[in-house]
Amino acid sequence: MKDLLFILPYQSGTLARLTAALFDAGIDLQGCSGQQFGPEGIIHLLVDDAAAAREAASRAGFVVRDERDVLVAGIEGQPGALAGLLAPLAEAGVDVNLTYLATGSRLVIGVDDLDRARAVLRAAGSDPGP
Repeated sequence: MKDLLFILPYQSGTLARLTAALFDAGIDLQGCSGQQFGPEGIIHLLVDDAAAAREAASRAGFVVRDERDVLVAGIEGQPGALAGLLAPLAEAGVDVNLTYLATGSRLVIGVDDLDRARAVLRAAGSDPGP
């Protein structure tokens, strides 16, 4: 899975226009995270097909500022689930630099070493995806 980063002007309807453009192009958004930062919004979108999403966004006037592979792991909705999922990564010295929820009770995890993080999570009994 790919995380796409957008920096958008913090204006009413901007995120709606971006997501509509992606929907119109048949892009299935698997997750979204956003936060206002001064006059702009920092938006992360989780997609399967980054090239198609990038093209659709570009046609609509949006620029992907960053694209990266991320892990997507199942997470249960119970107290301590996040701590339990992240603890093995911390113990292995893997730097987690991005997290947000995706569809279907899944957590998006950005890390400094994708292969190592995937191995750590598998050893801990979590399925971090392909």
